[in-house]
Amino acid sequence: MPRSFRHRALPSDTGFTIIELLVVIMILGVLTAIAIPTLLGQREKAEDAGAKTAARQAATAAKSYFADKETYVGMDAAALREIEPSLSQDPGSTLAVSGTGRGTYVLDVTADSGNHFTWTESGGVATRSCTTGGNAGCPNDGSW
Repeated sequence: MPRSFRHRALPSDTGFTIIELLVVIMILGVLTAIAIPTLLGQREKAEDAGAKTAARQAATAAKSYFADKETYVGMDAAALREIEPSLSQDPGSTLAVSGTGRGTYVLDVTADSGNHFTWTESGGVATRSCTTGGNAGCPNDGSW
């Protein structure tokens, strides 16, 4: 048999061994295990950011309501949506208004993540709080 035929019939040294392939698969598995929880947390943070934005817009609408009526009495979510139409466009959060008085109101926006973001104003002083400190977009101290 000619030498050139024997050389072609022998197994070549090209390609990967099974050990090399297993190492690559293990590395990919570890990287995936690290990345997935991080990416899942980003979605909740984005939902919470939308709820915070809605709370800020609702507070601005409440100020407009006060400028027209000189009181917060009778203010509700529908009145705020009439002033600020973008409050109706966010399907990822719900707005509730309570504690309305001459100079006080409480706005509560619930995000899809389940976090509640509250904006309370009394006597011209606004405080912002959230229910689940350290979770998604709610800081550890519970105020944002």
